[in-house]
Amino acid sequence: MNNSILEYFVCPVCKKSLQCRQNCDIIETGVLFCSECGRDYPVIRGIPRLLPDSLMPILAEQLSEDFSSFSFSYPIKKRNYRSDFETDDFIKKQISTMTAFGYEWNQFTEFTKEFTHNEYIRTLSPFPPDIVKNKIVLEAGTGAGIFIDWFDHYDASHIFGMNLGLDVESVNKKTSHLNTVTIVQGDIFHLPFADKKIDFVISHGVIHHLPNPEKGFQKLIPAVKDRGEIFIWVYGKDPIVPIIELLRKILHKIPKSITKTLSWFFALTLLFLKIVYLALNKIPGCKKLAKQVPYKQYAVRSFREMQCTIMDKLFVPVVNYYDKPELESWFKSAGLKN
Repeated sequence: MNNSILEYFVCPVCKKSLQCRQNCDIIETGVLFCSECGRDYPVIRGIPRLLPDSLMPILAEQLSEDFSSFSFSYPIKKRNYRSDFETDDFIKKQISTMTAFGYEWNQFTEFTKEFTHNEYIRTLSPFPPDIVKNKIVLEAGTGAGIFIDWFDHYDASHIFGMNLGLDVESVNKKTSHLNTVTIVQGDIFHLPFADKKIDFVISHGVIHHLPNPEKGFQKLIPAVKDRGEIFIWVYGKDPIVPIIELLRKILHKIPKSITKTLSWFFALTLLFLKIVYLALNKIPGCKKLAKQVPYKQYAVRSFREMQCTIMDKLFVPVVNYYDKPELESWFKSAGLKN
């Protein structure tokens, strides 16, 4: 982590600025502390770990060896603040999500350049791909970091990629060659970014996995500069959703150690649909029929990328689906305009 970007961070609990105990330009291992509430946060392998009280003990367990080398002024065991919306069920879902995606994105780390660029262009449409040019970008939920290279390619000034779980480890390694990138471990509901500091906030395929998606969206807005932009992409509703949800409610409870194998078998369905779609497109007079094939948008994906899609839909604790009017109401309620 570069010390020069410290001005962008705040304590996720009291929202006051953070300071660094080290007097150096690059912080690989260190501590950021809040002079207001006294909480201190570790920087481990160059990643600031800015989690709220409800999740920091989980991280301390996951990285017990790393945490053992720190002497915290504000002991982890005494961090018991909860926001009013953090019910036991809410926190349980957050921890499950933190674990599920920490596993998924450390398993699926490599994607083809063609796929990532197609996904980038498709997601941001109808905006131009260089919408990030000369802008400070926050990707809230960067997953495997498939967009970060393209933010850099299209000349973003600086890119913050934030994940909730240990998937930050693989993304940090993947983007270590980019001087314009900072990977952060943080929570959307307790956003560790100062108000009105970010030009472009994007959350692609993340909001719908939150226990309270609309509140998560609302928590991102204060970070956006005046006349800045916020962009979200979520799963849309379609007739097959009830079947998918029925499967997910069963499958997300199975041990993580076998989800990757099971996702391989389910991905065969998407592969079959891809074959049908491509075959129909080659038959004269069948292009209209080809358009009726479900999930044809996945025809551009490799089998491994399809497997990752299955993991994202069936083996995670929370998934929500939306239509356009619902999302428009979020933006309207927040007073945002195109």
